Amino acid sequence: MLWPMTAIALSAIGLAVLAVAAARVWLEVGRLSQRVEAASRAVAQAAAEVEKAATPLVKDAGPGR
Repeated sequence: MLWPMTAIALSAIGLAVLAVAAARVWLEVGRLSQRVEAASRAVAQAAAEVEKAATPLVKDAGPGR
């Protein structure tokens, strides 16, 4: 009777450890998604600035170049 109770207790502890690990992964994924969103915005802003800076150069270059 002792072994089945020990097995059940260890299973419950194992599930608790897995639940904690899953919660930590969930939080880190949320943080990562926020960082990816911020980086995406920064890249889009930089691309817009490059496009804005390149527009006069394209106009100056003319059609034959």
